[in-house]
Amino acid sequence: MERHELIAWIRDEITSTTVIECQEIVGYEKYLEPNPEMYCSEFTDYPTTRDRQCIIVEKPVYGTVSRTVLDLTRASGAAETLVALILADERYIYLAEELMRDRTAFSKYWEHLCLYCNDKKTIGIALRHAGRTPSRLFVKKLGKTLAKPKSPLEYVGKCFVAACVYGTIIYFIWPNSKLALRIGRTIKNILAESRKILYG
Repeated sequence: MERHELIAWIRDEITSTTVIECQEIVGYEKYLEPNPEMYCSEFTDYPTTRDRQCIIVEKPVYGTVSRTVLDLTRASGAAETLVALILADERYIYLAEELMRDRTAFSKYWEHLCLYCNDKKTIGIALRHAGRTPSRLFVKKLGKTLAKPKSPLEYVGKCFVAACVYGTIIYFIWPNSKLALRIGRTIKNILAESRKILYG
């Protein structure tokens, strides 16, 4: 198979779709129930009738719906071929960027490219699509740290997140101010330190 024919085949296969049947909510069935506010002095979030004697309850109705989704079997075969093509000639990384946009379906192929490519630019692209750039990893680690419940540092963490949000606003709205320039330097230092922490 000629190179251009192979690329055409990859394009067709990696974007191929299939139709599946799935159960989804297709509507709601409405019915009335006595309003608990009228009998037990309870509060209700449900909408009520005009006389407030009944609440209007909506019960979801499920049905079979046809959905067009990515054909994972065909797309996976094409993605494997594309990875092999990139490892032979890394210039095809841009074709992968164009075709393998779905990070969930193609994450393992991006991970493979991270491990086995040689060119720094190619590895950088693969890391970005695999969600493994230093800044993203740092944010993920920070998020996990802040998500720990009942931590004594929880309040400090929330304050730090708030400072990051307000710092970002200042940095983009007043980029030439002294504070924004200081924030920019601090962010660069944090990213440099995060690279050291993550990659030794």
